[in-house]
Amino acid sequence: MIVRRLMVVVVLATTIACGERSEPEPALEPEPEPIAENGGTPSVARWAEVRAAGDRALLEAPARVVAGPGAMARVAAPFSARVLEVRVAPGDSVREGDVLLEASMPEVLDAAAIWVAGGRRLALREARQGELEALREEGLVEQGRVFEQAASLADLSAERARALAILRAAGVSAGRAAGVLSRGSVPIVSPIDGVVSRVDARIGEVRDPAGEPLVEVIGSAPVRIEARLSRVMPEGTTSTFVPAIGAPVPLRDEPDASAIDPADGTRLYWISPRETTTLADGLRGTLEVHVAREGVLQVPAGAIGHDDEGAFVMVRGAAEPVRVRVRVLATDAGIAIVEPIEPGALATGAQVADDPAALLRAPAGDDH
Repeated sequence: MIVRRLMVVVVLATTIACGERSEPEPALEPEPEPIAENGGTPSVARWAEVRAAGDRALLEAPARVVAGPGAMARVAAPFSARVLEVRVAPGDSVREGDVLLEASMPEVLDAAAIWVAGGRRLALREARQGELEALREEGLVEQGRVFEQAASLADLSAERARALAILRAAGVSAGRAAGVLSRGSVPIVSPIDGVVSRVDARIGEVRDPAGEPLVEVIGSAPVRIEARLSRVMPEGTTSTFVPAIGAPVPLRDEPDASAIDPADGTRLYWISPRETTTLADGLRGTLEVHVAREGVLQVPAGAIGHDDEGAFVMVRGAAEPVRVRVRVLATDAGIAIVEPIEPGALATGAQVADDPAALLRAPAGDDH
């Protein structure tokens, strides 16, 4: 009787349990597929997809604008000067030779006086020299007097030459010396075409030639971008200068020049913009070098293996992985930009082992 009751309880418990809905078990993630190398025992590897390089920069390097000779002019007084008149203001457009300001320069005015007055004296002494030469030939004048006149003439010529040097240093031609002397002021002119960016001159102040520039003019002469790279710039690339302020500037494909800095072994490149542009001298930014040819791909940096023959990736094959030789163009943030040595040996969509070294080290008999 007791045995029969126990059997009924067991049957009821089983019926109730079968009537309840059981929760489904969570699906297990598929394990990495075992692969084999050279007939060895399979080992575990993870695969990553090969992608196009896209717009990722191969290289990034610090760069700055190097202005050409006419891209910037800092105009200062060549001699000690007192400002008499300021004729420009920031934002004014000027042409080469336009007067920026008028200044009194005693040294230049003195030189102008010597040049103008010395010209008259020189003409008289040259005439007198001719007369003495004629009289000496007739025996009416001693040779000593002729020599003294010649020496005096040479001294006067040397004095005028020094005066002319001062005038030219002040930007005054010999033909304008008389006008400068009559006005009592020296014009300071713009050496280039451009726009006045800064004026630091006050009427009446005295400025020393070693002081700050009186006027700054920004011109439109060609500029170059100077960049410092740790290695040779790859062929078949395009470059862009990204300034700290302003829009990116596309650069020419070929650098204008390059040199190795002997101090640290880095390479200096000078590259011109594709189109004429106005950039401030010394403006800093970044040089970005991009791919300009097909066949350049992107893989994880860890997928690059190395042996005696160079870099390679292990590509997933139908039967076993295939070793494909590549040229590494750049690595950045866990990504490698590569190009297959043999064209077409690697393409987008292929799968490469993310750790080829571990794959090749897998010992025979390893079943994991």
